[in-house]
Amino acid sequence: MHMLVFVIHSEIVFRYGMSDIYRFDSEREAFAWMYDFVDDSCIDNGRFAWADDPKEVEKYHKQADNGCCGFFDTEVVIKGRKALIGCNYGH
Repeated sequence: MHMLVFVIHSEIVFRYGMSDIYRFDSEREAFAWMYDFVDDSCIDNGRFAWADDPKEVEKYHKQADNGCCGFFDTEVVIKGRKALIGCNYGH
């Protein structure tokens, strides 16, 4: 298997087939990356949850279910801890 390495906002992205793991040092960096990646003037319903916290994950999914139009959801790693991050866009 070949590994492609990209640099985005000084972060390294490891691509294995179809899955990407984006690594950041803070939630703030992850949100900044997400807004740049989605690149839409109408972004709202930003959401975040630590993947190992069932209550946060449940709240995250409820918030995602209340969004409209387009959506973006992915997993990232922040200081070694997996998290969910997402938003809605394109109103």
